[in-house]
Amino acid sequence: MNHHRYGDLDKVWAKTHGRCHLCHLEVDLATYGLADIFGADAATVDHLVPQSHGGDDHHDNLLPAHLGCNASRGTQPVAVTRFRMAGALDAPMSTDGRIGAGVAIMGLGALLGGALTAERDETGRKQFNTTGACVGGGIGLLLAVAALS
Repeated sequence: MNHHRYGDLDKVWAKTHGRCHLCHLEVDLATYGLADIFGADAATVDHLVPQSHGGDDHHDNLLPAHLGCNASRGTQPVAVTRFRMAGALDAPMSTDGRIGAGVAIMGLGALLGGALTAERDETGRKQFNTTGACVGGGIGLLLAVAALS
């Protein structure tokens, strides 16, 4: 969806994986501009640096928000509002960020699994355990899916 002022709204939504950057709940792009129908749940674009404080309409200054969340924030600092609404200081991760975090968690699980279950060879040196790595990676994958859902 292209907006005359904000540009490609799909790109703005992708930055938080389609979640309100303030409350972290899903915000449906299809409700953008339909406040009379969806009320506080309607999608809006929030300016990280409010326009009243010199913020512009550049892509880096825009994130998706519910109308109610955006209105509740007003010109308060983003971190204060996020903490009040979602108990978090950061915006939700983008799709790419979620994939990267998932891969990192899975990789760490594999590394730990292989290292912690290492066995000594005939020379007495510890050898990385590939079976342990597979199990650790699987556990890491499960943890990543649970944490990032």
